This record gives sequence, structure tokens and C-alpha cells, in this order.
Amino acid sequence: MKKKYIPFLLTLLFAQGQLMAQTDSTNIQPKLRLTTRTGWASVGHHHTYDEYLSSLLHQGTQIGLGFDEQRYYSASYPKFSKYDGMEFHGASDLNPAQNHRMLSFFARGFYGAHYHINAAKGLKIMPGAYSNLDLGLKYLAHNSNNPVNVIANTNLWLSVMGSYSFKIGKVPIRLSDHFSIAGVGLMFSPKYTQLYYDISAIDEFDGNFVFTSFGNRLHLRNEFAIDFPVARLATLRLGMVAERLKYNVNKLEGRNLDMSVKIGIVHNFYAFKGKETIPANFIKVLP
Repeated sequence: MKKKYIPFLLTLLFAQGQLMAQTDSTNIQPKLRLTTRTGWASVGHHHTYDEYLSSLLHQGTQIGLGFDEQRYYSASYPKFSKYDGMEFHGASDLNPAQNHRMLSFFARGFYGAHYHINAAKGLKIMPGAYSNLDLGLKYLAHNSNNPVNVIANTNLWLSVMGSYSFKIGKVPIRLSDHFSIAGVGLMFSPKYTQLYYDISAIDEFDGNFVFTSFGNRLHLRNEFAIDFPVARLATLRLGMVAERLKYNVNKLEGRNLDMSVKIGIVHNFYAFKGKETIPANFIKVLP
């Protein structure tokens, strides 16, 4: 009778061994570092004062497009993450009499890092820093002598992010806030009464690149956002951005204020680079 159970016991032991092998192979699979990317568009109220172009405050509308990304540096130590992205902004502002228009455009690229602290269940705090490069220009046709002023600056920003994740019923919700302030930096500015012709034709660049800090340039930015899924199709982000700039360099004063609403799509992806081996469970269009 006992011999009848031997095949059954052998089959059971073999099945158990296969299951344990599959479990072990699952546990030792390397973790993949997904990149979280948010593509967004914004629109809002904008006002600007540029003493080089005009002595009047101009107000109007600003629109923006851009994306930002976050990704852990290491899968084995998920504490530090990179933060980078690109932004493009354009604004149209009128003077108080509404008979002269100032146009402005600039592009911003940034890169930095943050440290992740799990403060409580669902609550994460991420202090860090990043640097930016802004390039663009302002144009005021009414100013025949100096119709253009260049936007060019780079700064080191102190930054802190916070996020809180929870559920309403079965719907996951994420609230986040990102505050940053520019510290030291370098800014291009013409001198008081200096023409761009003097800079370009006579090569008078002495003093046009100014080191900045809290004393002569104050730049603050805060973004509050809420993320939630939409019909299992995508994760939607709705946010509000407030950005304020005030500077006084080369005896010229300038101020900018932007209050915008933002809408974006959040998604995660994994990018294979170079000769990195693609796992068998991934498929691709091109060979």
C-alpha cells in the first residue's frame, strides 16, 4: 500500500520545488527604476516691470508648456532622486493706458536632486537643490532706443517638496507642494543708459554679467498640485503656480509676478539605454 503513495509524494515534492524556485527567481529579479514624467500646460495672470525698457508696469497673460521628470538614482537605495525638465513661456503685457504692448519669451532648463524622507504613512518630505538656465528676451516696440532686453541667468535653487497620498473610497489621491528659492547665481544685465549696440559692436561686456544673491535678486516659486486618476486612462494633475522675481542690478530695477493654473498628465515609463539588455517580457516595435 505504501508503494502506491510514492509517485504521489514524488510529484508533490517536485511541484513544491518548482514553486520555490519560481518564488526565489521572482525575489531576485532586479528592481526597475521607473521615470515619472509630467507633461503640462499653464495659463495665468502676469505682470512685469523692466526699468531698462519702460518706467511703467505692464500687465497681461502668460502661457507655458513643459515637462518635468523624477527618477531614483539607485534601485537598491531609493532615497535620492534626480529632478529635471524644460519649460517654455510666453507673455503679452499692456501698459496702464493699454496702447503699448510688451512681449516676452523665455526657455528654462533645470536639473537637480532631492532626498526622500518618509515622515509618516503616506507623507513624504524631499529637501534638495537644483540649478537652472533661463534664456529669452523682452520686446517693447514703443521704445525706439532700447526695444529689446535679453533674459539670461543661471541660479542655484534651494528646494523642498512635500507629498501626501491617500484614498477617497478606492480612488488614490496625491497632494503635493514644491517651494524653491534662488540663492547664488549669475545674471546678464545692461548697465544704466547702456545701449545693446555698445555691447555688441564695441564689445563692452565689462560688468554686464553680475553675480546675484538674496541681496540684489530675490526669486521665489511655489507650486501646489493634486493628482488623481481619470477613468483608468491617465493620471491627471491640476495645480497652481506662483512665481515672483525682484532684482536691482547695474542700477536697473525689475519685477515679475506670475500666477498661473496648470494642467498636466502624469505617467511612468522605463527607458533602455545603449546596450542594456531588454528583458524578454518587454516588446518593442523596432528591432
